[in-house]
Amino acid sequence: MKKTTNNILSIVLSILLLFSVMPMTAFATSFVASVKTTDGEVTEYTELTEAFYAAAESKDSTITLLSDVDLNGNGIEISEYTGFTSADFTLELNGKTISSSVHSSVLSMGENIIITIKDSVGAGGITNTMANGTAVSTIFAMDDITIENGIFTAED
Repeated sequence: MKKTTNNILSIVLSILLLFSVMPMTAFATSFVASVKTTDGEVTEYTELTEAFYAAAESKDSTITLLSDVDLNGNGIEISEYTGFTSADFTLELNGKTISSSVHSSVLSMGENIIITIKDSVGAGGITNTMANGTAVSTIFAMDDITIENGIFTAED
């Protein structure tokens, strides 16, 4: 009986030790953006691409960045190739930055995609850090794009 109790206690202490060394962020959901639709509904997203797709599906919606986002070498495309033949939405940078190291554009908007980009807080922007001599850009838009403010850099 004593040996069984000691074994159980050892297992419990081992599990507690594991939890003590885990970062608490492993248990937290970190939202990177929210989307507000015209009817006032707000949904938060852990992936920026999902937020862009949700905004593109809802006319006149607004994506608001909640944290800085590194797309890890990827870009975001809203076009007929990703299932959108038209869209009209706003990207509120909210003082945050979207960055990536991508061969083309961080954001790529196809035909009939209308996007307005603004930063009501200041210091927010979009950065492409591709540094291998390749021509890069932060945003590519085939149709309407309105940039009210923000910091946009393509570094080489």
